Amino acid sequence: MKRKYNLSYLFATFFFSGYLPKMPGTWGTLSSLIILLIPNNIFFISIFTIIILSFLISIPIINNIENEDDFDPSYVVIDEAVGMWFILLFDFILNDLYFLILSIILFRILDIWKPYPISYFNNKKGGLFVMLDDLVAALFTVVLIYFISKLIY
Repeated sequence: MKRKYNLSYLFATFFFSGYLPKMPGTWGTLSSLIILLIPNNIFFISIFTIIILSFLISIPIINNIENEDDFDPSYVVIDEAVGMWFILLFDFILNDLYFLILSIILFRILDIWKPYPISYFNNKKGGLFVMLDDLVAALFTVVLIYFISKLIY
């Protein structure tokens, strides 16, 4: 695959982090943490807005990339970024470094392993399903971290 460097690919690869060698999904997830630079007083509304807009913008971009290139190409990592941002909406994760690190690890494991129903969305073609499989993995991550937090505290 010849790497492309236009605006759609800038977005889909999350500022080309999906082009980094080995583990593009992990690079996309880690790169998404740049959002933590948003000031606390506007964090929730900002990240929520960014999630919604990124989700909606991603679908047609990913559809076009899949038509040009491949079914859910590994360099498309905006889905990992949006999934990680969803996880960051939850204070019990955001405000505890241990849970933040654990959530990154757990999110990546779920995204790679893809247990049901994540695998259901992953096996479908189209930008909507590319985005949904990571959102479901993010939701599972939040639920698991929540139960872990209740066991610890």
